[in-house]
Amino acid sequence: FGDLIDSIENETSACSNSSLVLPVLTTTIGGGLLEAFALGGQKVSVDTYGINNVTTPDSPFTLGEAVGISSAAFVSQFNPYTPLQVLNPRENYFGIVEGEQEGLQHQLGDGGNLENTGLVTLIRDGVRKAISFVNTREAIVNVSTVDLCDESVYEKASDEEIYEWGIDQIANLFGYSKELSSGWYMYNQIFRKEQYHDFLCKAQTLASEGKPVVIADSYEIIDNSFWGTTSSVIKADIVWIVNQKCTDFESLLPSETQQALNTSDFPDYPYYPTMLTNDNQVTTMTKSQINLLAAQTQYAVSQNIEYITNFLGL
Repeated sequence: FGDLIDSIENETSACSNSSLVLPVLTTTIGGGLLEAFALGGQKVSVDTYGINNVTTPDSPFTLGEAVGISSAAFVSQFNPYTPLQVLNPRENYFGIVEGEQEGLQHQLGDGGNLENTGLVTLIRDGVRKAISFVNTREAIVNVSTVDLCDESVYEKASDEEIYEWGIDQIANLFGYSKELSSGWYMYNQIFRKEQYHDFLCKAQTLASEGKPVVIADSYEIIDNSFWGTTSSVIKADIVWIVNQKCTDFESLLPSETQQALNTSDFPDYPYYPTMLTNDNQVTTMTKSQINLLAAQTQYAVSQNIEYITNFLGL
């Protein structure tokens, strides 16, 4: 549940509207795994063999609570304003460190406020081959606007411009980010910047051709003291499966479904936002919207299964 932690009540500094400042932590976060039934307890005791005693929480931590917390992206925006903090999910939490530690009340929120793909922690923890399914509401910039295969455009552009051309949750892993009121993505670089240029070129080319955006490559890992990644591990092999408009897939749909793509039944398909996809619905998506996006992802995988398995050595 470490990725659910968004902000800490006993921090000595916090974010503001104009600038995001990383909170200074005065307690240990993470350090081990804790079963869901123990989360929320008042005290934990840890020895060299692991956890030997945890007090029973007042109420069990449920799957519904975990799902709700993982979608609570608003927490980072509400945290600077004391009156709004009462709306944030809260739970007693303690890190797993040797000795006895009291549980402290924390505000919990969407792990996507820190990093959306989950790749950083996987790589930090030793994973060297991964498939990342990237659902995004952003389209790669059209080649008629910027040719992302032209290396000279990167020399003239600012980091923020390059960030805007692509996919934000991938861009920040390569050191391209901008200050947001809802996240700390500027701490997430684990790959070399120039390797993102090649990713953008391949992604734009595939999208322009109407094909699934599936890209497999090896990336050099750099030191990141915030997350604890190290360049002593040379590389990671990543397969990116990114939802972009795919005319190859759409051409295979029944004619009535193709016609529906141009109606309010599928607004901006496949670029669904996390909120307000449909009128009068805050977070709800229809079964048809979900099923069609799932079908496109299935198509992307099936059309590239040999490419994926060969790259990963499966």
